[in-house]
Amino acid sequence: MNCPLEKVSLLPDIQFYVVGFGWEKSDDDNLHYVPFITDSRKKYEFFREMSMLIYIPLNQHIFGPPLGVTSIEFLQMGRYVIRNASFPHTLFAKDYNDIKEIISTMRTIKESNIEGSDYYIKKYNYNVFKNSIEKLLEGIKCARGNRN
Repeated sequence: MNCPLEKVSLLPDIQFYVVGFGWEKSDDDNLHYVPFITDSRKKYEFFREMSMLIYIPLNQHIFGPPLGVTSIEFLQMGRYVIRNASFPHTLFAKDYNDIKEIISTMRTIKESNIEGSDYYIKKYNYNVFKNSIEKLLEGIKCARGNRN
């Protein structure tokens, strides 16, 4: 997807934060560059201020569109996510015009992304991971037992 950052000036009343590029100034008052936030508390404080995530990874042309932990974190918090690859309870955008249309539509929606949050709870919660790891470890144990 070609989504040039210059186009944020066409949506001056929306603040855009580009994460992972360090603190830099922009010519646009509504475009901010932020470094990766590794401290979990600071990251969630920052995320709580956001209403939506636009997730368009730069390396997708090499690896294909990744899921992205940040997408999952935003779903967990009941936030909306715009992606350039299909994923449950996120909004798909193939280009800048799609993003602009989604943002225009989302301005009227005041509810959280409850479906996205519920999806996270069912698919990515602690018990799901714990059970998966226990099954994996049991499989390893069985495989080792068969060799002896």
